[in-house]
Amino acid sequence: MSEAPQPEELVARVVPVVVARSRRAWLVGGWVRDRLLGRETRDIDFVVPTGAIAIARQVADLLGGAFVVLDDARDTARVVVGPPGAATYLDFAGLRAASIEADLLGRDFTVNAMAVDATAHQEPQPRVIDPAGGQRDLAQGVLRAVSPEAFREDPLRLLRAVRLRAALGFEIESETALWIRRDAELLDAVSRERVRDELVQILSLPGAEGSLRELDGLGLLDQVVPELGALRQVEASAGGAVNALGQTLRCVGITQALIAWLQGQKWELPAAAGQALEAAVGGYRSRLAEYLGGLLPGGRTRATMLMLAALLHRVGKGATEQGRAAASGRLLGHDVLGASMAATIARRLCFSSAETVRVRLAVRSYLRPRQMAH
Repeated sequence: MSEAPQPEELVARVVPVVVARSRRAWLVGGWVRDRLLGRETRDIDFVVPTGAIAIARQVADLLGGAFVVLDDARDTARVVVGPPGAATYLDFAGLRAASIEADLLGRDFTVNAMAVDATAHQEPQPRVIDPAGGQRDLAQGVLRAVSPEAFREDPLRLLRAVRLRAALGFEIESETALWIRRDAELLDAVSRERVRDELVQILSLPGAEGSLRELDGLGLLDQVVPELGALRQVEASAGGAVNALGQTLRCVGITQALIAWLQGQKWELPAAAGQALEAAVGGYRSRLAEYLGGLLPGGRTRATMLMLAALLHRVGKGATEQGRAAASGRLLGHDVLGASMAATIARRLCFSSAETVRVRLAVRSYLRPRQMAH
């Protein structure tokens, strides 16, 4: 398709196919949540009693989309429709319990544990199947785990909690936060590709600095990038931060503000910095925005890689040649060491070679603007 199809149009085309192949079918999870919130979603999840992979294959043929088996044993597949950056993801899964209610109670968060009969998707107010109280938590702006075992069943949900909090503007419920801290170390068992994808989404959402600080407070940041932990022992060189880790997270926020400004948004940081930016690169603003929006091999934008480089740009300061924490903020050659460490981290998180090179070069060169000013 030349243009990205609208999600509701896809649902209208897909439901007759699903219902014709299955005696029952439900729309679940994010589609229900976002419809109740009045938000557009490009993640559409179907649950059927059985035969989900076969149905997904037929839907892919109908829509001309890409077909991917996600989990053959759990009868789960995905159809991707539309170009990168504007694609809609249709997931199909077999029922994982004796009833749809029991299936929903095995999900991650109450706001994702709701379902609507697929045949009622066009009704203005379809009956919502809500065994965990998701509608209540939507109204209160609370992100609550369905059960104490939610994170142990799939530790990636630990990162998803912070990502959904940022995307929805909700607060993580206090007991859920305790469960996250309890299970933080379980994240080590999750595939690096899945961790990478959640980290990328967190960096791409507004308020990335705050999300990273929340990851740190929940004990998750060290699980994603252990090398950042040593920065807590390094004094901040400037800016009023407590340590180099705080300064690094502030840099992520500034980088995000810069990217947003290049994309045409209002400059939200001190006016003097905005005036200096306008004088220096104002004439190149649209060209820089277009450049940063370009996709690299691996499917992520240059802007995303710049955000990752901002997160990693000081990792060399947290290590000496012996790998111990540096005692002061000054560490000559830390940019060279940091570039090597950043490349290792990017490879460990399964970024592509082209993406890894971008991050390594950005970290290696991050001191140059300041050096050129003297």
